[in-house]
Amino acid sequence: MCEECDTVFAVELESVKPVTNLREWLLTEGLEPLWTNFEQLKETTA
Repeated sequence: MCEECDTVFAVELESVKPVTNLREWLLTEGLEPLWTNFEQLKETTA
């Protein structure tokens, strides 16, 4: 991943807002497993 993408990802995680765009980006990049892990992490920390 590029640095800019990492920054966007970090900002999305920190803001804890609807991450529809993040999910779409991950799916577009073929990183769906990351989204699954992210969802599991949210459930664990909720």
